[in-house]
Amino acid sequence: MTTRATLRQEVAQLLGDNQSLTTSTSGSSTTVKDTSLKNLPGGLDCCAFENYYVLITSGTASGQEKRVSQYTAACAMLTVQEAFSATIASCVTYELHRHSVTDYHAAINDALVQVYPQVHKELIDETLVIDNLLCNPDFETFATSNFTGWTATGSPTIAKETSLVLHGCASAKLTAGGSGSTYYQDVVTNVDELVNKSVKFEAWVSASCACSVRLKLDWNGTCIDAGDYHSGDGNSTFPQWERLNVSANVPSTATRIRATVDIAASKVVYIDGSWLRADRMYNYTIPSCFDTLNDVLIQANICKPNGEYTQISGRPQEGHRLRLLGKSELTALSTDAGTTEITEPQVRAVAALSARNLAQTLWQRSSGDQRDRYLEDLQYWDMQSQAELGKPGVRSRKKGANIYVPWSIYTDGSNQMLRFNNCR
Repeated sequence: MTTRATLRQEVAQLLGDNQSLTTSTSGSSTTVKDTSLKNLPGGLDCCAFENYYVLITSGTASGQEKRVSQYTAACAMLTVQEAFSATIASCVTYELHRHSVTDYHAAINDALVQVYPQVHKELIDETLVIDNLLCNPDFETFATSNFTGWTATGSPTIAKETSLVLHGCASAKLTAGGSGSTYYQDVVTNVDELVNKSVKFEAWVSASCACSVRLKLDWNGTCIDAGDYHSGDGNSTFPQWERLNVSANVPSTATRIRATVDIAASKVVYIDGSWLRADRMYNYTIPSCFDTLNDVLIQANICKPNGEYTQISGRPQEGHRLRLLGKSELTALSTDAGTTEITEPQVRAVAALSARNLAQTLWQRSSGDQRDRYLEDLQYWDMQSQAELGKPGVRSRKKGANIYVPWSIYTDGSNQMLRFNNCR
């Protein structure tokens, strides 16, 4: 991973425009004082750094860029056209550039797009589960005080747990009220078409004592099917995960399919890795972060969510998690501390392409002899960037193609969809 600050300095270094300095004495909101300026080329001449750009990189005004209107060599002081938000004190670090830092950043982000697909971010996603109809089944999306898609009754305390997790980055920690609580989700589907068909609801749960939690299928508020209670392990520090489920046929009186987690009074339970199957599903929405999907693997053992994934052969089995492998454009950068998914030697290739983009920007803005000079720079960095991109180790690894895959990709509106072909 590489930060925007590192990339900017790399580009500036290629252009001979990289001066990272530290103020020697306190200035003001419009002045930067640094005796080391006298040691730079032209630093003893007044007006040497006029129209340069100062970027403050520490202190109260960190991240602010201003244009130099005057340089006073006698006291080694830069005066900027517009005031910073605070006084530039002593020992504040800053960068001094001939070109606008804003232009540097735009050139870098353009380069991060332009190197795709030769250089890309590799993606792995394990959020899709075969035949699952639940929203947010892994409890990864939490907003304010509740998990997206889920509803509580009985006033439980709901928290996002990041330490005791079965799969992914989070689980749901639920502390029931004094009379017990439920946590449920209504599945959006045509219930009438499912009468007499089997529905299965499954989740991994953890609780420190037996009979704390069970799963239910609620058909209309009065007709309810319940599974067995969690067995408990008596260990309040490291409760063990147990796979619970409930399955039943949809009754003719059903008006809904409600997947319910039923929690006994005052008990603390953890829920993760849930799913609900009402019928076979052939089509799945590919997460929007994927530009390209290269491969789809399937969980080898449903009892091992973090276990081995294998190539799909035959019919994918309900409740098994999919692992999507693909790629997308590199992450754009909006802050100096922000990172994108490249390392050496890719950094130098992106820096060279950024230099090319900056030269193009300057050429488009210029006129006369200056325009000819920037055109030469543009042509030079165009050749250099292509040479850097062609060096060993720069291009991202290519995945080997499978001879046969039992799935295909199609577009439905703005979504990319994964379809299983003739095997479900």
